[in-house]
Parts: sequence; structure tokens; C-alpha cells
Amino acid sequence: MDYPPPYPHPAYAAYADPRRYPPPTFEVQVPAQRAPPQPQQYNNYVAYPSQYDPRAQLPPPLPQYSPPQQYYPVPPHPVQNTQPPPNPQIAPKPVIDYAPQEEQYPALEYEVLLLYLSEEYLRAAHDRGMTIALGKNELEVQQYHKLVASGLACLESVLKKWRLRPRQEAIARLRYASILYEETENSMETEEQLGKGITLCDRNRLLDLKYQMQYLSIRATHQKSPKAAMKSLDSIIPEIEAYQHVAWVYAFRLLRMSLFLETPMPNDTSSALQNMRQVSAMASHRADHAARRAVAQARSLQTMHSISEAPQLSAMIEILDVLCVLSEPSPSQAKEKLNALHAVMNSAKTNPHWTTNGTFQLPIRPDANSNNTLKNGGGVLNIAEDGSISITFTWLPANDVIVLVYFLTGLVYSFENSYNGSRAEQCFISGLQMSRDMTSYRSRGPQSLSSAVTALSSRRLIQCYFQIHLIFTFCARADWSQAQTTLNKLNQEVQELDPDSLVITLIQYLSGIVLQGRGQSSAALEVYDGLELDNLKLNEPVKSSSQQVRRDIAILAILNKVSIIRDPSHPRNNEVVALLTSVEQTCVSHSNQGFVSAFYLLRSTSIPSETIIKTKQFLQFALNAAKKVSNQELLCLTLNFMSWKFFRGVVSEQAEKSAQAAYQTAQKSGNSLWINVAKEMMSGTLEVQGKMREAEVIKKEAAQMAEAVVPATHRPRPALAVEIVQKRPA
Repeated sequence: MDYPPPYPHPAYAAYADPRRYPPPTFEVQVPAQRAPPQPQQYNNYVAYPSQYDPRAQLPPPLPQYSPPQQYYPVPPHPVQNTQPPPNPQIAPKPVIDYAPQEEQYPALEYEVLLLYLSEEYLRAAHDRGMTIALGKNELEVQQYHKLVASGLACLESVLKKWRLRPRQEAIARLRYASILYEETENSMETEEQLGKGITLCDRNRLLDLKYQMQYLSIRATHQKSPKAAMKSLDSIIPEIEAYQHVAWVYAFRLLRMSLFLETPMPNDTSSALQNMRQVSAMASHRADHAARRAVAQARSLQTMHSISEAPQLSAMIEILDVLCVLSEPSPSQAKEKLNALHAVMNSAKTNPHWTTNGTFQLPIRPDANSNNTLKNGGGVLNIAEDGSISITFTWLPANDVIVLVYFLTGLVYSFENSYNGSRAEQCFISGLQMSRDMTSYRSRGPQSLSSAVTALSSRRLIQCYFQIHLIFTFCARADWSQAQTTLNKLNQEVQELDPDSLVITLIQYLSGIVLQGRGQSSAALEVYDGLELDNLKLNEPVKSSSQQVRRDIAILAILNKVSIIRDPSHPRNNEVVALLTSVEQTCVSHSNQGFVSAFYLLRSTSIPSETIIKTKQFLQFALNAAKKVSNQELLCLTLNFMSWKFFRGVVSEQAEKSAQAAYQTAQKSGNSLWINVAKEMMSGTLEVQGKMREAEVIKKEAAQMAEAVVPATHRPRPALAVEIVQKRPA
């Protein structure tokens, strides 16, 4: 085959060289003459095979194309550039490629997605925690549990199906266990997850997460077995001390004290005190002034200087100080402590560390071991970026503290409520209204349903105590209609409380007082009998504060019963001596002088066969005890009985002074019933003294008051008042 002549352009001369580009090895054959086409016979079964014909055969395959062994590249043709050279002063326009391109996404990490989903589910549930607790809608409660279950399922899936880094796995297990502890009652699963997490932390030396898991494990164990929790703490604390992680030593020792106080009947008081001594010694050794100050003042309850970093601690100490004074009533000292509490609360309002959620930080001195190994405090410790460490405490929210201060203020002013403008009643009413306003809306941020229910229960409980003490103040001034109205409202609100609650016992006692005040003595005796049989166990030692309160209520029920049946004409008058004898030792040695005064007053007025010397002695004991606690009601009763017993019908200046003192004390007590009694006695004494005009004026006032206070046909006076009035001199 002939090749074409050489290329005219010299650039293509190289392509004509057969040595560099040899000719192809195959030859192209051209037929000399094309034969005419022949007709072709088509066979349906062969040319077009059918899938229904078993005799059909497929046509022969087509020949495959095989590419040539060598290629002849097309020589490049020179292209003449007709564009002008670019101007260096003008920037070239960017070339935009409008062709669609596929976006490159990173690989999806499903475990991270599930962790985020878990937090979103839990956040959605906790945002409605307080709303659901207030509404008590069964459908909303089920929806809440579904959200929590979804969050737990996401965490469980991550822990079972993915292999995480040790620290990530430990955090996930801690989160999973904390949700189980707070939202469920599955204690076994909680302990299992914490056990796996602690083993993982030991294997990878994740000490900060290990301490958090142990902290949570102790709390979970304490719900089932307080003794086992204390034993675990005693074994954990030495290990932490060996590592010299002082912050966590503080945390676990304070946890031990907290659990000791939460125990209903704590027995091992010596070990608890030893624990606090060790905390104080460690704080002194390390110069942790804030911690040492807090521990010392919590133990000795001394007056505290302002701690700017923790105003909640200052308020807490002052509240404890007021409570200690109220346990052994001393009105003058209680007012001093109350003024100090008000000063602390006023300064706390402007303190930036006074948080609304009730948390506060107590700084401690950092150490090298903690800075190197502790990275996460987990809500127990607060580790700042600069390495400073503080212990996190959770107390009452700010509004709840204010409500508590209202309550304590009312208790302190109740000693003088009758003559100071009813300030105690005003404090009780204001605190009650504020607590109800807080209950009607969500006053906290996101929280679990269990914590919301706990907060709501505590607020409703203090509302009950507000109303209980409000009823006591109404009874003290003989406002029986207000007392009965408040008692009816209270009975409607306590339907959801535990039947064994102390509030129920107090309400039963108050119902007896109101019945007795309204003249329904038989019904009141039935109430007092029930309280005596249920709560009076004088031979058994007191194991808790609630048991002590129930015993005191039973004693008061017996004393009230004696005040009813002390009348010689009463069918149960023969029980008086036995009842007084049964409570004599307990009343005489009681820390509250009010019990001492009430017992000696009834002892001197309920046994007619008592000698004059004994009667004077008992009345003197009652008068002195009433003065110690500034109990105006007991002072009024004692002075009126002394005036009637020893100066009845006596013409002397001393008799007039005694009647005048009894009348002034009755006015100071604010009890309209005893004011009426004192006026009638005063008028009788003035008549004996020959001061008829003055006696007539007071007698008319007493008659007008008697119609408004105690209608004789419906509400007879208490036995002591009836006896004093009926036996006054003519």
C-alpha cells in the first residue's frame, strides 16, 4: 500500500518517518465485485425465538470488537493567538464553572447524633416538669415518661453498639445512671451501670469521673440501706485522702454529714461529730478559712461575720440561730436573732452571689494534685479555668428562703400578737400568699418531674404550717369564726398528704380546740381521747423530733381535757387526778416553760382538796414560768384566778390592785373572752370597795361584750371562766 507524500509543514515531517511510526501490520482487502443480495428464508422459531417454544435457539453471538494494538495520535495544529496581551493593571475575571458538582459530606457519626438526641429528649421533658406536676394530667405524665424513656434508649444504644473512648464512655454511663437514679426506681440497673463505670475509670485512671460515680452510688445506696451507705463512705474517704485530693475529701465528708441528718432516727452521733472535727482540722491545717468558718459556726452557732462569696450561708446560720431560740422560747432573745436575720436578708438582695436557684460556692485552697488530675467536678465541685476549686452547695431557692423568713417572723411575733397590731397574723398571711403565688407558676428552670413534685410538696407543706399557726393565733384571741373558716380550708388542702404526717395530728388537735372554744365540749373530748391513745407513750424514749412533737400534742390534749372535766359536776371528773399524775413528771421537766405553767395552773385549780399553801405555791410556779416565755394568755388566766381565789370579797387596796392587774393583763392578751371575765371581776371588786359609779360603767361594758363574745345558749364559756364569773361576789 502506498503512503501519502510527506507533510508540507516541516513540523509534521517527523510523522512521515516509518522508523518512528511503522506501518500497520494488517491489510485492508477490497472485494473486486459485490455479489447481489440473496433472498433469505426466515424461520419464526429460529430467527425470533419465543419463550414459550422449547425448541427455540438463540442466534449466534455477534463478533466482539478488538481495538487496534497501536494508535496514531492526531498531530496538534498550531493555533494562532489573536487576543491582545493581558494588561497587568487590569485584574483578570475569575472563571466560573457552572457545571454541577457533587457536595462532599463527612461521614455521619451516629453515636454522636444519638447522644444529642438523648439530651434533646430529656430537655424537652424537663422543660415541662413543673407544669406537669401542677396540672397532674395523666396524658401529660405519660408523654413525659415517653420522652425520658426515649432519652434513656438513645444512651443505652450508644453504650451497647459503639465502642467509645474511655472518657466518653464513662461520661455516658454516669449520665445514664444519674437519669435512672432521678427518674426511675430501678436501683439494680443504676448500681450495675455505676459499677461498670467505676471499673472503667479505675482501668483508665479517670479519677474525677470515678469520684462522681461513687458519690452518686452512695446516694443511691442510702435510699435502701443507710448503714451500708455509711460503711461505703468510711472505706472511700481514706482512699481519696491517700491521693490527697482534698476537694473530694471535703465533698465526701460533707456528704456523710448530710446523709446523717437525712436519716429519720440517727444513732451514731459520735461518729458524725468526729467527722465534722476532722473537716475542721483539715480546714485549719490547709488554711481554708471559708470552710473552717462555716464548719465552726455550724457547730457552735456563733454570730457570723459577712461572707461575701456565700450570702446563703450567712442566712442559713441566722435561721438556725432563730430556730434554736424558738425551741426554748425566749421572746427577747428571739427578737434580737430575728433582727440579725432581717439584716442579713436585706444585704443579700444586693449581693451578686445571691442566686435564685439556691446554689452557692464555697471556695477552697487549690492543690497541685487536684489541678493535675481533676478536670470535671460534675456538679459537686466547680473547677474554673484558672484552676480554682470550690464546693457546690444546693439550698432553698431565693423566694423559698423569703417565705421561710416570713414564717419565722410570724413565730417570733406570735408571743406579742395580741398587743402589737397582730403582726404575727400579717406575716403568716403574707408568707402564705407568696407561697401560693410561687406554687401557681413555674418558678424554677428546667427540672425533672420528681424534683418538681418534691419542690411542690415542700411548698404545700409550708402552706399548711402557715395556716396551722394562723389558726393558733385566732384561737389565742378567741376569734372562733375565723379559726373555723381557716380550719375548713385547711382540711380541704391536706387530702393529698400522708395520713401519718405530723400536719394531720396538728389539725386534729386544732379541731378539738375550736370545738372546745365554741362550747362543743363532748365532741372536743372525743378528739382529745383519740390523740391521747395514739400518741402518748411516755415510757418509750423519743427517737425523732416528730415523735417528740406528737408526744407534746398528746400532753396538751390531756391538759385541755382536764380543763373540761375539772368541773365537779362533770361525769368524768374522777379522771382529773389520774390524768394530771400521768403527765406531771414530763411537764415539770419540759424544756418549754409553757408546759410547766399550764400544768401548775391546772394543778392548782382542778383539785379542790388542795391546801392553800400548795395552791399558792403552784400558782407562783405557774406565774413565774409564764413570765419566762412571755405567754400573755397563761399570765391572764393565772392572775385572774389568783385575784378570784385570794381577794374575792376582800376590802383592801391589795384586792383592787390585784383585780386591776388581772384586767390589764387580759387586755394585753387580746382574748375577748377573758377581757370580759376580767371586767366582771373588776366591777365586783369596785362594788365591794364602794366605788359604785365606776363599777356600773365597767359592768355595762362587760354585759355588752358578753353578748358579742359568748352567747350563753349556744357557746358556753370554758369551765374555769364560768366558775370565776359565777362565784364573783354580789
